[in-house]
Formats: sequence, structure tokens, C-alpha cells
Amino acid sequence: MKYWKMDISNKDLAVKKTWYSSVAKTYQQIRPKYPQILIDRVVELAKMPDSATILEIGCGPGTATLPFAKLGFNLTSLEPNPDFCQLARENCRQYTKVEIINSSFEEWALAANNFDGILAATSCYF
Repeated sequence: MKYWKMDISNKDLAVKKTWYSSVAKTYQQIRPKYPQILIDRVVELAKMPDSATILEIGCGPGTATLPFAKLGFNLTSLEPNPDFCQLARENCRQYTKVEIINSSFEEWALAANNFDGILAATSCYF
């Protein structure tokens, strides 16, 4: 049996950032949304205070960002793909407590002790 293994070196990071650019809008349209009951349960289990500040890694077009923003949380959401980042910014425009940053987690300068929780909903790194 052969296994496929991807090279994850830094030289490929620029390419990885745009892998899904051509399907960004289609992805946003067909990607199932998270049920509010699931979001509420996550908040309950994580014991997140109403004023919590969340770091989101790989927000895509804001699929999970929106339900957390609607609950009033402060979010710093990272998205390395510029097309998905733009969609997330458009989708979250009305939420002043949400900041969408066009960066990968690996490239972003993390400030210590700034977050109450970390969110990575259906995000992955190859």
C-alpha cells in the first residue's frame, strides 16, 4: 500500500495560502453552517465568559466566526488565504469585536496571555 505524503516545508507556504482561492465563493455557498446548539454547547463546555477573547485559527470565510461573533465574543481570526480572508471580512463587517487577519498561525506574532480560548473549526494543516 502506498501512502501519499506532502512536503510541509516553509517554501511551500506561499503556494498553500492560495490552494483553494479558485473555489472560495463556492466553498462559502455550499459549506454547511454550524448549528447554534453546537456553538452554545461549545461555549458551555469551555465555560467561556460573555467577555471572552477568542483566537480563531483558519477561519476560512467565517463559517464558525459568525456564530461566535453573534454571541458578542471578541475574536481575532487568522486566515492565510487572501480570498477567504476577504470573504470573512465581508461576512463579519458588522461585528466590531471581530478582527480578521490575513496570516497563517505560523507567521503570526502571538501575544502571550491575550486569549481566553482558541477555536479551530474544521481547519487543518497539511
